[in-house]
Amino acid sequence: MEEKKPELSSFNVFSFKTEAEMIVWIKFWEKHGDDYFKRFAPFGLVKITFNQVWNKKNVFKTSTYFEYESPEAFKKIQKEMEKWRKDVNDDYKFLPIVDATRNIILQQFE
Repeated sequence: MEEKKPELSSFNVFSFKTEAEMIVWIKFWEKHGDDYFKRFAPFGLVKITFNQVWNKKNVFKTSTYFEYESPEAFKKIQKEMEKWRKDVNDDYKFLPIVDATRNIILQQFE
């Protein structure tokens, strides 16, 4: 089977008030990230990258980068994500500031 190249990406930066909040978020992704990918890959999620900003003092940020097979896959996953959030909402109670962008992939080199 030929590998389908992603058409759409999403880049999200999460800003936290404290390092403790950021660490809880990192632990959340350590706990749920693999299951998240497995749950949404059949809908067209191609890749997830989870990152922590490290080059700024007293800045508590993480980011996620998602690649999707198509804009349609992104829309399907957004609908399914609401169900997923309800399933895992038990261990994360505060809200970071989120800066999210949706991007059409024009070129990709690997």
